[in-house]
Amino acid sequence: MALTRIQATLARLFTDAPFRASFFADPIAVGGSLGLEPSEASELAELSPNAVEQFAASIRRKRLDEVRKVLPLTARALGDAFDRHVLVIIGGAVRRGRHRDDARALVDHLCRLSRSDDLAPPWAADLARYEATFVDALHRSACLLVRRFHFPVARLAATIHCGAPIGNVEPRKTISVWLRVPGRRGISHRIWYLFG
Repeated sequence: MALTRIQATLARLFTDAPFRASFFADPIAVGGSLGLEPSEASELAELSPNAVEQFAASIRRKRLDEVRKVLPLTARALGDAFDRHVLVIIGGAVRRGRHRDDARALVDHLCRLSRSDDLAPPWAADLARYEATFVDALHRSACLLVRRFHFPVARLAATIHCGAPIGNVEPRKTISVWLRVPGRRGISHRIWYLFG
């Protein structure tokens, strides 16, 4: 159906920067690759690239704000760098689960940076994983989740939540468990700090 193809193309124009650039560079060829008739592609090409970019920017801002709501402590810890990291992961098409999937993609991005020692502060990936696991547990009817961390994430989370200065954080192996029992409200959470 032509309307479905046009709507899908518009959605990509508003959310996928590389696609947007290639479409406006050659709308007939790119539109044709998506099954659009030349006349449909030409109509879409008449959209103002500036107006499309402005609308795309408002969508990026909304997605960034949604990820900030899912990972508020990580956002505080990273400061201005948070926006930069989120913009790296939301440059493509919108993910199915929207803000939670964007948050998971950010966690993956931060973990990759952490493994290559390209993340400051180095414990930010652990903090993001810690927050994301709480979100995962909240959205399940029942679960037992166990995660291992390199840093004392619960202490970091409490310090950031209170607005206290972080200071130097030494690595400390940590095990955290989340339990959600069917029919009960809330999540049980336990954390252990390991030696060695």
